[in-house]
Amino acid sequence: MFIIENNKSISFKVSSYQFPKAKSSNDEYDANWLICEIKYSEDDFSQIYKDACLLTYELEDLINSLSKILVGDENSYISDFMEPYLQISIAKAEEKVMFIVHFVYDTSGGIWKKRKVAALVEKEYATQILDELRELQKVYPQR
Repeated sequence: MFIIENNKSISFKVSSYQFPKAKSSNDEYDANWLICEIKYSEDDFSQIYKDACLLTYELEDLINSLSKILVGDENSYISDFMEPYLQISIAKAEEKVMFIVHFVYDTSGGIWKKRKVAALVEKEYATQILDELRELQKVYPQR
């Protein structure tokens, strides 16, 4: 997923399971944590943030909600992820879709920084994002 707002952008992808060898029978949470890679860029500044801040079934909920927004069955989605470092909000805006991606990260010594990008995109682009998220889910299904 790639969102651009003026001179800022956020790209979001999943790079791996946090515990690749975990089995769902051992621990539902450990088996399903996903390492998210978020790249934030602004002007000449760019930073990559990685954290296990999303569960496989939270990704599934995001996909299902975006799908419902695109077909008109729902008007909005606000993530309620177990880890609060990543938040994603989506809302239908006439024939377009608003995405807001927000994350916080520890720079060092407990100093937290916040990054947020909001963008109103065409429905076709939102559909491409949905397709990308579905591909991620195929690679990282719930275990």
